[in-house]
Amino acid sequence: EFPADDVSIEEFFDLLKLNSTILLINILRVRRESKRAKKLTKWRRIADQACDFAITVNDQFDIENTAAFGAGDDTPTLDGLRLTDIVVRTFHRDLVKQINTAVENSEVRTTDFQVSLGHEGPRWYLARIEPSRSANGCYATLYLTDNNPDKLLEEEVRLLTDHLVKASRLGLLGQMSTEVSHQLNQPLQAMLNYCNMMQRRIARGTATEELSLNALANIENAIEHSASIIQRIRDFVKFRTLLTEELTLQELIDQAMMLVVPTARGW
Repeated sequence: EFPADDVSIEEFFDLLKLNSTILLINILRVRRESKRAKKLTKWRRIADQACDFAITVNDQFDIENTAAFGAGDDTPTLDGLRLTDIVVRTFHRDLVKQINTAVENSEVRTTDFQVSLGHEGPRWYLARIEPSRSANGCYATLYLTDNNPDKLLEEEVRLLTDHLVKASRLGLLGQMSTEVSHQLNQPLQAMLNYCNMMQRRIARGTATEELSLNALANIENAIEHSASIIQRIRDFVKFRTLLTEELTLQELIDQAMMLVVPTARGW
């Protein structure tokens, strides 16, 4: 039976609407939690075969639980340690950032890093980061898979590739040695010629200040030219990108004249 006055009936429907809204919100929440639980159960079944073990860390990055999967009895006991106690220092910042991003966005993330356990050296692990929240705070479960052999093989392939590229460049450099010696010989010969020319002028008493300064400037230019040739060779060997720039024809002519003037004078 409904109350007799209109005000009470309106209040009754408002209360009914409020209760229905709360009920609907709770139903949706339960459905979400149920879907997430099923997804987590499915992932744990996969993890039994796909990962070695899992650790759960709190918002302070303390390890609160270690779960055995593929590693079985060989699973290390890590409860009570901090995540930074087992992860190699160089990976601390990136791993913390990945976990925080996963928790804040409620999304699963993957990353790899090196872990040092016991007397063993650092080993590579691939981690799937599964975030979760509760009344007591935020948590993240890291499902760890040992991928050390793959990472070592990848690094070995990379090093071998670098060595092959370097060897090919050095081989090419050997073929270029004749041209390189020719390129360096030009400015070196120019410096020698300017020095001989200055010695002859000084001996004859015809070395004016202007001519001397001009010869010294040309020697300096030849030295800089030699240094630039050597630097280009170094850049080539060190895998740096070849840089090109525009030059005026006049610059090339002036440089060529600077190299040949000492020997061409008087001819």
